[in-house]
Amino acid sequence: MAPKQKDLQKALQEINKSIKEFKDELKNVKDELKKEQQDLRKDVQQAMAKIENLTEETGKLKEKDKIQDQKIKYLESASMMVELKNTEKFLRFRGIPEQEEEKIQEVMINQLITYLGVDDLDMESKTDLIYTVNSPIATKQKLPSDVVVQFVTKKMRDMVLFKSYNKDFEI
Repeated sequence: MAPKQKDLQKALQEINKSIKEFKDELKNVKDELKKEQQDLRKDVQQAMAKIENLTEETGKLKEKDKIQDQKIKYLESASMMVELKNTEKFLRFRGIPEQEEEKIQEVMINQLITYLGVDDLDMESKTDLIYTVNSPIATKQKLPSDVVVQFVTKKMRDMVLFKSYNKDFEI
């Protein structure tokens, strides 16, 4: 063999060795990429599972929120009905003159007995609350105040109302 041929064979062996090293290096890179790809797939699957779980929880929370809204609406309407029911028993008497040290409860009870024309001295038990309502304008101008009477029953309030259609309530 000629020296050139030996040099070429040696060069060829080195090239084959370099190619083999390059192939090994590529194989290692390929294996690392596959491993990273598997890890990424696993991470994506875990993220998707978490998203699905959060979506389910959000749906449950929305359902609970809807139920709570329905309960709130029901309670509001029930509260309004109770409030309306309570106000059914109230009457407001306007322009009732008031004197110092006067007990408005006694005056109103006596006036209601006289107005209704009943001998019922038990009118006090037919009224629940009696109080004056003063507005700032009425106080400044020294106008008579309003008196609110809450009757125990709606029937009693209606008696006063029906009577007021025929005859004004005056003190």
